[in-house]
Parts: sequence; structure tokens; C-alpha cells
Amino acid sequence: MKRRFIRQFGRARRGSALMEFTFSALIIIGALMTTLEFGIEMFLRQSAERAVAAAGRSYAENWDPGAAQDAALAQMPVAFQDCIQPLSIRIHETASGLEGSGREAMGNNSDNSAEVARLRLECRWNRLTPLPRRILGEQLVHVGQIVVRQR
Repeated sequence: MKRRFIRQFGRARRGSALMEFTFSALIIIGALMTTLEFGIEMFLRQSAERAVAAAGRSYAENWDPGAAQDAALAQMPVAFQDCIQPLSIRIHETASGLEGSGREAMGNNSDNSAEVARLRLECRWNRLTPLPRRILGEQLVHVGQIVVRQR
């Protein structure tokens, strides 16, 4: 009795199209979601690079850290403004001292003696889909940096 049931089950073709569709749909949806995630990641990286460039232009003109942060936020799309961490501006007395830590920009006359400023913008974004999250980590972290000559 048991053998006959197993043979009949192996020959049955009812529902095979539904099973094929289910497996192929899972693969296609997974590939689509991964492609969407990759597109968002590339867009976010380019937006962060544009934002740090705008902050660099603003800081070179005004020497005001607040205005530079506002310029970076204005450049980012509204949906991604939550991912931007506070802008870090380090002042260096000489261009050869960029490897050192420098000092934090104050936005006052003490910054006038510096030769260059290094702006660093960090963007953190939680990944949306499970496969990139598992392979690449929970968050996308992109750091944009620019060096601005002040004199």
C-alpha cells in the first residue's frame, strides 16, 4: 500500500506549474529587490558626494560650519536627509599636515590662520532587503571627504 502511494505521488503532475511558478517568482523577486537595493545605494553615495562638495564650497566661502552643514542638508534629497551624520570639519595649519588630526573648526577668527580644512560627511542607511543585509551588513556606511584650501 505504501509503495503504491509513493509511485502514484511521483507520477502525479497536478500542481507542478504552480510549484514552478512559485520557485521562479521567488528568484525573480529576490533579484529585483537586490537590484533595487543596489540602485538606492548608488544614488545615496552620489548624493552624499554632492552634499560634501556643496558643504566644501560653502565653507570655503563663509568659514562657517553651520552654513556648511546646511548646504550639505540642502543638497541631499529629503528622503535621505536622516542618514547624514553631523559634518566634521578639521582645520590644518599646513597642507602637509593632513595626515595629522588637526583641530575642530570653531567658525571664528581662530580659523583664519589655517591653510586647509578637511570636511568629512558620513551617511548611514539601513539596508532594505534581506540578501544584501546578510552579505554586506545591516547598514550602508559611506564617508565623503573633501579638502578645501583656505588661503
